[in-house]
Amino acid sequence: MPLSLAMIVLKPEWVYAMAIFFLPFSATAVINLGSGTSASGMQVWLYLAILLLLRWAVVALFRFEIKINKAIRRLSLYLCLFVAVCAISLLMPLWINGHLQVMSPYLLDFTTTPLVFTSKNITGFLYIFIGFCFTVFVANKNVAPEEFRRSSYLFLLSCVFVAAWGLFQLSLNVLHLPYPAMIFNNSASPSAAGFEETLGMGEVTRLTSVAVEPSMLVQTLLIGLAFTLPALFGSRYIWGPHKDRVAALLLILTCLAATSSTGYIGLVLMFLLVCWAMYKSGRLQARFVIGSVCGVLAVIGAYFTISVFHNIIVNALLNKNSSYSALERAKTIYYAFQYFLDYPILGVGWASVTSHDLVVKILSNTGVVGFTAFSVFVGLLLANTLRTSRRAVISKEYFDQPSTILFIACVVMLLLASISEFPDVFGHFWFILGIGIASTSQRLNSGLVFKRKAP
Repeated sequence: MPLSLAMIVLKPEWVYAMAIFFLPFSATAVINLGSGTSASGMQVWLYLAILLLLRWAVVALFRFEIKINKAIRRLSLYLCLFVAVCAISLLMPLWINGHLQVMSPYLLDFTTTPLVFTSKNITGFLYIFIGFCFTVFVANKNVAPEEFRRSSYLFLLSCVFVAAWGLFQLSLNVLHLPYPAMIFNNSASPSAAGFEETLGMGEVTRLTSVAVEPSMLVQTLLIGLAFTLPALFGSRYIWGPHKDRVAALLLILTCLAATSSTGYIGLVLMFLLVCWAMYKSGRLQARFVIGSVCGVLAVIGAYFTISVFHNIIVNALLNKNSSYSALERAKTIYYAFQYFLDYPILGVGWASVTSHDLVVKILSNTGVVGFTAFSVFVGLLLANTLRTSRRAVISKEYFDQPSTILFIACVVMLLLASISEFPDVFGHFWFILGIGIASTSQRLNSGLVFKRKAP
């Protein structure tokens, strides 16, 4: 913390680099507050983002102007509308003032509490507000091709480190050695103890690496995997043709070893999007189809012949709908949807109720107004990334364009959030939105952002 305070004055670009690198470290805290079930930890990215935003605000006040690139203003405005609806929705718990009984989000707890305005509403909105400001900051910075290249380099580097640390955790579990959680898993929040979870009857210890839970780990790694697509299917790279491919292999192996249904579904989604992109660019080759079929046959063969792999698939996917976590998630979604039906316009107020998904979470907390604002922003973001990729389709360089990479990353992230949880408290979500907005710039896509492979 003292080092970052010095760097924000002398070397602010180092603070930005640290913020990008620590985005996946959701189980790492710079400071812990509270104790027991009410304990929480401030994530590293959040602390560094606040420093960057404060410096940005001081410079803007000193110069009497806020410089925001014209290419990102429209999308930033639509995201701002969603944040504004979240702020207005905070009036709802004041208006309800205990007239609505909210069910506990825990599966075996059927107690109810009256809905009133609490500090949870304030902290929940602060996450949204800081995340929005960080998104605009990242988008404004990464319109420049050299900054986009640097951010991609740092984020991929972070994902590779996180994946390697996850495999290190796996090796310790296999050797029955203690995992040094105090290094990166030091958050006092009860949700950050995912490294203690086991799958099924305790046969397999789940991997979390530096994340709070396996599903959040694989979501960040899948986004990192999107940045290796130019080296896998295009003519460019971030580190090097072979280094990027090794990084992709490491990320895929860690996603498979994490025993997360979110990771398995995400890999399938990524594969389908890659097939679609290859078809659009006219590069869907027979060897890719044959390799994909062989991969599917290998997975089926492993399912029937390897007992450990069989148990992982059964517990992580086939029996997922009857697991404790799945039933608890279904409970939160069901009751949150009932609250939305009672208050459909603005919901019951941001951060008032829990729902372990994206759609019902927004509907129940911000109503139809908030869901419409968020949907318009997401729709425009995805539409703009596709529009700026049209030139790449013609030139057969579809996977080399930032807009293509970010379209795939955003689609995977949002679809996984729809079946897991709205990741508004995690830095990778706001970073990808920001760099996704930047990728819609024609200047960025018309330039040579990534390095070209040797002919």
